[in-house]
Amino acid sequence: MKKNHVFLLKLFLSFIVAYLTSRIGAGLSDFGWVQDVLIMTMYLGLGLGNDFSVILKGFSNLRLYILTQSSIFIIAPIVSMVFFQLAMLITTDQSFIGLLFVGCLPTTITSCIMLTQHSNGNTVGSVYNAMLAQLISVVVSPLILSLMISMEVSSVTPPLTVVYKLAQRILIPLFLGQLFRALLPALFNRIGGRCEKISFNAIFIILYMNLSSLLRNSISGSSLFSIAISTLFAVLMFMVMVHLNWILSGLARLPLPDRISSAYTGTQKTLAMGVPLATILFPHDVALVSQITIVIIGYYVSSLLFSVIIIEGLIASFRARCGSDMQKP
Repeated sequence: MKKNHVFLLKLFLSFIVAYLTSRIGAGLSDFGWVQDVLIMTMYLGLGLGNDFSVILKGFSNLRLYILTQSSIFIIAPIVSMVFFQLAMLITTDQSFIGLLFVGCLPTTITSCIMLTQHSNGNTVGSVYNAMLAQLISVVVSPLILSLMISMEVSSVTPPLTVVYKLAQRILIPLFLGQLFRALLPALFNRIGGRCEKISFNAIFIILYMNLSSLLRNSISGSSLFSIAISTLFAVLMFMVMVHLNWILSGLARLPLPDRISSAYTGTQKTLAMGVPLATILFPHDVALVSQITIVIIGYYVSSLLFSVIIIEGLIASFRARCGSDMQKP
């Protein structure tokens, strides 16, 4: 079974188990250190299972780097702000803040690489860009996000505090994983796959805890409506992001494999960073953190379900247009 299919299956099971055992999961989430340990474990596994030194090799393809990172950290936040303002015209519920979170998150490391490979894109370029985005996001994502939501929410954790806490929970475990990997390369070449499984499964325990907290608290009809609208907007946001990225990669005259790489890597968003950011920014609002998590899940799932369909269509259109141009006198 493909990893994306496994992810969707485990995501579905997380909802079911959270519904059936919401008191247990919510009880776990009341102990903040449990989630902190899971986040640190997740990024330790990410550091052990991936070689981040390859980032330097990617600078030979500077145009791909610039376009992809700009798509993740400049274009996506702008698009998310536009959709947030549109959503606020409908209702002023705070759960719409989840759209801003989606816009500021880095890309995934696994999904974008597998999808790029599926469409015969520049897989190596996706690897470089995904890893660079993970490192940049520890500082850039909370700064951009804090700037955007400071106008909407007054009681938000200061940006520098967020960066400091993210460094504790993400950057230090990531660095330790890389350090252990460098000191014992033979060992971690053998167990690298297991390290990835640690990161892969830790996120579902975190999701289970947050979903359980949401289910334990009574949800008003207006909140459910806001969550549904936010999730719908997240799906539309993804579609806009893909087409914007494709247009810009054409204007940058990137070759087709690089355009494919940027289209997947520049538009995917990771769940792993979203939950830590939400818990740090809103430490005393479990319900809002859970609602934000659902919006991020909506974007992530839609990107898995629709990205191949949309991008393969864009590729086919590109090839058809190039073929017709070649036939012109």
